[in-house]
Amino acid sequence: MLMNATIDDVRSPEADTLIAERLSALKTLHQGGTAQALDRFAKPAAAGQKGKRLVLGGLLAALLFAATVLGLALRSEPAPTAAVAGAAAAPVPGTTGEPQVLLNAVGYIEPGRVATVSAQVTGRIVSLSVEQGARVEAGQMLARLDTDLAAADNRIARSEVGAVGSRIAEESARLGAAQAALARIRSVSSDFVTKAAVEERETAVAVSSARLRQLQSEQATAQLRASRSDRQVDMYLVRAPFSGTITDLSASVGEIVSPISAGGGFVRTGIATIADMDSLGVKTEIPEQHLGQISVGHPVRITIPAYPGRSFRGEVGTIKPEVNRDSGTISIWVRLLGHDNVRILPNMRAQVDFLGKR
Repeated sequence: MLMNATIDDVRSPEADTLIAERLSALKTLHQGGTAQALDRFAKPAAAGQKGKRLVLGGLLAALLFAATVLGLALRSEPAPTAAVAGAAAAPVPGTTGEPQVLLNAVGYIEPGRVATVSAQVTGRIVSLSVEQGARVEAGQMLARLDTDLAAADNRIARSEVGAVGSRIAEESARLGAAQAALARIRSVSSDFVTKAAVEERETAVAVSSARLRQLQSEQATAQLRASRSDRQVDMYLVRAPFSGTITDLSASVGEIVSPISAGGGFVRTGIATIADMDSLGVKTEIPEQHLGQISVGHPVRITIPAYPGRSFRGEVGTIKPEVNRDSGTISIWVRLLGHDNVRILPNMRAQVDFLGKR
């Protein structure tokens, strides 16, 4: 209230005129005024208004300060620039060298063929012929189990085949002798040989022939038993089902392995895992609403974070004929068409770009 009273006391028509002149001069100075405007701003008040000039001087000083700050603020703002006449247009699919990407998906590298190899019989491992990461060929032996009992059974079966063979040889000789005796007696005149003697020789030949046929049948059975024994011995030798790479070697020498889980889970069922590195691909999933855009043989581009800046060709190999009810996605297997001897390993993360067909 004191300030307001003081200002009202000093206000007069002359003061109002002076303030108006100073404000006009400040505006002219801010807009790039001349020296005359500066002189107007600096023009002294009337001589008889000394007290009033002090108050007006303070007011004018405050106004000058505020105008100066405002002018600096306005000058510091960047001048508005004209709008760009035309922004860069997004590349139209098909107008550039890059094919159109219809859909992106993320998955993991998996081999098309992978198998966990186990023994066909229960036994103890006595030797391992491979190491993890080794390249193996189809039929190559990976491990050998203890074959002592199986080998002993095989020797017995083989000896039975030999024994039957000896009896066959003996019976064959007996049959030959009986046939020779029958031929001689038939060559003699009936006046010197009785009918009973001839019949005796014929009976001997028939009996020997029947015994020989029985022995031959026994021999065939013994050979089948021996072949089965050979197969059983071979079952103790664990071989690679196809050519590939040993990605995991889970068993050790001395462990008991079995084709089925036994012993409360303490008996190992798998010996090694083999993956066919020539059948690598990406297993991924896409939303079911995009199924109409994808088909078997659809071209894709595969990028792997382990090899930044590189991409690999691929195509859709299989589409699972079922939708995951929980996620609403469809599983897709993407075949990797070539990786130029780049070391790509299973379970690597990969991005799949489904490209538009040209």
